Amino acid sequence: MKREQLSKKNLKELTLWLESSSLVCTFSKKDKVERLDNKVLAVNGNIDYVIFGDKIYPSLKLVLKEGVDKFKKISVDAGAIRFVTKGADVMRPGVTKIDDGISKGDFIIIVDDRFLKPLACGISGYDSAGMRALDKGKVLKNIHFVGDDVWEGKY
Repeated sequence: MKREQLSKKNLKELTLWLESSSLVCTFSKKDKVERLDNKVLAVNGNIDYVIFGDKIYPSLKLVLKEGVDKFKKISVDAGAIRFVTKGADVMRPGVTKIDDGISKGDFIIIVDDRFLKPLACGISGYDSAGMRALDKGKVLKNIHFVGDDVWEGKY
């Protein structure tokens, strides 16, 4: 496993990017932030962020710690839960509720429609109106889900 501690300069850039993206920043320049296998960021030993492509997003554990209400959400029905929690992208027929204000490329939390518990997080493929207009097709790219290596802390 490759571990790389981020410099204070990198932390400052990361903080600015997270704040400009309206995402939660949980560290200061005094914290120990490490990049592990170029897939996750650990803050003081806790995996708080997931690296997807060239962007960094909060992990589900950080979402649970900070509160689900701080993030944009999509609810899925019971039939979609088993697929989403195995890493499948979210398809429109399984979506029951879409928050307003979602733009294409936004970080979204996928929750079950009954208990509103986070199942996964992903990147939206459409804005809110575009998703509602669809009857079928993929609306969200799943990047991290309950039970994956990030959730289990295998880094």
